[in-house]
Amino acid sequence: MLELKNISYESRIFIITILAALLPLTLYSLISIYNSSKTVTEIIKKELQNKSTLVAYDIDKFIAGRITNTRILSQADVLEGEDINKIIQYLTEIVEADEWIEDIDIILPSGIIIASSGIQNEKGLSILESSAEIRELFLKAVDAKQGDVFVSNAHILDTGPGIQFITPITDDTNAIVTSILTIEVNLKHIAQIVSLFDKGIIGDKYVYIVDNDGKIIISDDPDTELYDVFPDLSVNPKFLNAFSNQGDIGNIIYKDIHNDEVMAGYSDMSEFGVNKGLDWSIIAIAPLEDITAPLKSLEWKLFTVALIIAFISLIVVYKFTSKATTILKDIAFNADQISQGDFSKKLSKEIHAKGEIGLLIISFDRMTLKINEVISQLKEKNLELEELYITDKLTGLFNRHKLDMAIGEEIKRAERFNYSFGVILLDIDNFKSTNDTYGHQEGDVAIKAVSDVLSHSTNRSNDYAFRIGGEEFMILCHQKDFSGLNSFTNNILEKVESLNIPHKKNKASSYLTISAGAIQLPMDNDFTTEEMYRSVDKLLYEAKSSGRNNFKSKSFT
Repeated sequence: MLELKNISYESRIFIITILAALLPLTLYSLISIYNSSKTVTEIIKKELQNKSTLVAYDIDKFIAGRITNTRILSQADVLEGEDINKIIQYLTEIVEADEWIEDIDIILPSGIIIASSGIQNEKGLSILESSAEIRELFLKAVDAKQGDVFVSNAHILDTGPGIQFITPITDDTNAIVTSILTIEVNLKHIAQIVSLFDKGIIGDKYVYIVDNDGKIIISDDPDTELYDVFPDLSVNPKFLNAFSNQGDIGNIIYKDIHNDEVMAGYSDMSEFGVNKGLDWSIIAIAPLEDITAPLKSLEWKLFTVALIIAFISLIVVYKFTSKATTILKDIAFNADQISQGDFSKKLSKEIHAKGEIGLLIISFDRMTLKINEVISQLKEKNLELEELYITDKLTGLFNRHKLDMAIGEEIKRAERFNYSFGVILLDIDNFKSTNDTYGHQEGDVAIKAVSDVLSHSTNRSNDYAFRIGGEEFMILCHQKDFSGLNSFTNNILEKVESLNIPHKKNKASSYLTISAGAIQLPMDNDFTTEEMYRSVDKLLYEAKSSGRNNFKSKSFT
């Protein structure tokens, strides 16, 4: 056995250098790999959980928007009249203009349908006999008051799986229910939200929306159908407890029905307002193997880099012990920052070295530069998706999603800085005639022309124009007094009329016009968003009733 006293000091230094450099670096690499694995797993868990929560939130916004539409529609004056043909025409126009609505029915308290939209006209049928799924909600609506909206569970409609929104229509006293309004919305619109998030799930698993019994309502999984039991309940019954516990949000790792180890994030819809009545839960599933595959590759790269660093360090430290020790400490510190996700470090600026260590430092910089490029590309894609989410495709104006956000922000600013603001609701007059005369393609050209007028008229940074329906628009005016609001609205009407867009053939003087309702709101009262919509919609209706191509306004200050 070789005795230490027979070994030269140079050899001793070399051995000590190996132990001092190799062992700590190896230990550090193992710890870094362990921490990276743990951190990435936790990030993926949180991401899946957040995805399910975002799906729930978007569905809630969708349902809330349809509830608002139902309330507004139920208060239309035409529905209180006795001209059934006029009511049917009105309902049909609403369905044609609203991409979300599939069918609308007006029903007597006895259950007999007296008016129905479009080709699905069900006039004369009994809702109590033909739609057993909503019988209980219908009877509740008969005893309800104006503004109450009931949302059905998912069931099969004429156009496929969907849900219904039911609300009473009252007389002028708002005390007697004269009829019931039902609106059908196909689940394909909610399925689009699920599909968008499904594409972001790692691997070949899916996002599911299920009820409290574990039955599937919506999913892109081709092996499942409506009301099939969620497949993984057969191997993981604990999921059912999560569905039943209202408000449960979390994640879990388990083996699914295919014996694949998966990670699932779930969220109960009861956390999000109006959807409590739907009893739905969202589950986002991803294969654990696909999640950890990039991590394993990263671990191998970290281990390889660690070995390279150790080998180079041994040679350099043996010749230049003091200098190499300092360099290794600096490399270890910066490598630790990179392993923890700080890719902004550039080693070549902080450590000046030549030879192999200098090459290694350049390799680190290239790696972090590449990662930063990927991160930047992801951010750009996310910004593009966000822009698509809030922009109307045809006109380039903001859409209803952006309107909901902008109104909330404007109300908060107005409350904070104590100022009033204006809201203008605009609608193209007799737009159906334009479509019938010239076709929908020319109708789109007319809508785009009107949108350009609104866009050019709202050139201030705090004024926004929105397209909220087929031919319906809204403008949010920041800090405008009542006189300025009236002048602004009148100017828009004149600009649209001056476009000289033909409205009917063989009538040279018949050009496209718009009507509007405008209100000025202060922030020292209890005006709700719903009341704001109702007030401005009423003024628009008055403008339409008084001959069109004009506006009605009101100040609540």
